[in-house]
Amino acid sequence: MNAVANANLGSGDGGRMAGGDDKVLTLPGLNALARSLPPDDAKQLLSLRRLQLRRATAEVVEAQSQVEQAMRAVEHRQGRVAQVRQSRFDLLTDIGGRLAARLPRNAPWATAHRDWLDEQLEREEYALIDEERVLEQTQDRLAERRREQARCEHREALAVALLGVQKRQRVSDEERRQDAAREDLARGSREW
Repeated sequence: MNAVANANLGSGDGGRMAGGDDKVLTLPGLNALARSLPPDDAKQLLSLRRLQLRRATAEVVEAQSQVEQAMRAVEHRQGRVAQVRQSRFDLLTDIGGRLAARLPRNAPWATAHRDWLDEQLEREEYALIDEERVLEQTQDRLAERRREQARCEHREALAVALLGVQKRQRVSDEERRQDAAREDLARGSREW
């Protein structure tokens, strides 16, 4: 596996060649890498890339689940904020309407209830802000997981291409050997 470690095909480098230079792996580079990498190492590299892709896909699914859970929490909290706002509005409407005649007697209760509703509303709004922040963080994590999944897909595609290039090179090399053997036979039969 030493050749695989040296090849460094798409391992966090966006498909750049080994050695850290900024050149993207091109077909000539892929051909050279295919010639230098033993077939078993290339197959092992593909297996590794497929495992990495599978893991990245699972992480995307998990992150998506977390985003959906955070969205439900935000929606629930928005409902609670709306409910407290509606209760406060109903109390103020009652104070100005049906409770107006009994306001002197009910004023302390109405004031205390309004203060309590104001405090509840403030708590719910702060909780909503916190849950929106959590939602934003989970969305950021999901975006990062999707980017990692795309990188893994790219690396897997490079490993598949590497195996394809190796196969074509083996077929081409075999054809050249057969052509050379036929030419040697033809030359040998002409000399007799």
